[in-house]
Amino acid sequence: MIELAYHKRRMAHRLSKFYNFRHFIVDALGTCPGGLYLPFVEGRHPRTDEELTFVRDFLEGLEEFFDGIGMPTWSFGRYYSDPTWRLRRKNVLISPDGIRIVDYEEVVLVFGGRRPRLEFDGVDLKLLRRFLEREAGELERRIGSDELEELLYSTGRYEELREVVG
Repeated sequence: MIELAYHKRRMAHRLSKFYNFRHFIVDALGTCPGGLYLPFVEGRHPRTDEELTFVRDFLEGLEEFFDGIGMPTWSFGRYYSDPTWRLRRKNVLISPDGIRIVDYEEVVLVFGGRRPRLEFDGVDLKLLRRFLEREAGELERRIGSDELEELLYSTGRYEELREVVG
């Protein structure tokens, strides 16, 4: 499951950079037995109404984009500014270089069958594949050929792993 989360994070990072090269989901650098290796992000949570509005506007646009291409948005979605969703607020930092979403993986407890189980909020691969095919040229232009290659690799690997995990 950790490798599945790793590839989903790698996909989300590249897709968020396509959406906005300055503000994005932090990339995963690797896996470890308990999770993912992520780079340290120097930053802080938004404090002022102006910062909250700026972050909320960016996140609403990113959410709309991700919804349209089949990527999950739970960790930064439309409830970001709702005070009852404090956990999601901690997922976003303002760094000297822009907005950084530092936590993207979401696990849902599913009841049913013999016992509860954990499942990752999945990717709609049909929708994502259509986007990748339709926008291949623009993706390469905006994120570069190396990043596009990594995006396609992680998408394929995610698909393979999801088949195994179920």
